Amino acid sequence: MSTATTSTNTPYSSNSTSSAPTAPHDYVPTPAASALPSSEESGFSSKEVLMYGGGLVLTAVVTYFSTLISVNADISTNRESISVLQTDVNHLKGDIEGAEADIAKNESVTTKVGIIEVKVTGLQKQLDAHIGATNSEKGITK
Repeated sequence: MSTATTSTNTPYSSNSTSSAPTAPHDYVPTPAASALPSSEESGFSSKEVLMYGGGLVLTAVVTYFSTLISVNADISTNRESISVLQTDVNHLKGDIEGAEADIAKNESVTTKVGIIEVKVTGLQKQLDAHIGATNSEKGITK
């Protein structure tokens, strides 16, 4: 196999094989250990922590009170709605009590009408019996 026909040697035809050790070129060297920041320099300073923490606390307080204001407004609106509903319910209770009284009166009237019907039926039977007796005395038949 020739070295010029392999796929790894084609871009580097001047090299004899792809596995030949060559020095790398065009790479970014890593910085020396002294160029890296120390662990003390990589954190936040106490001033930054207080500033960011204070900002978060201030944001939380403002959010809390703005939410509290809107909730209080909703609560007062609900109180108004509840008082209107309570008035309506009390009015309906009065109507229901009046309707129950009317129903009781109707039941009483129905009972009295039933009693009158029984009395009328009894009177009709007495009348029919009396007429029948009178007719039989006179000799009248149906």
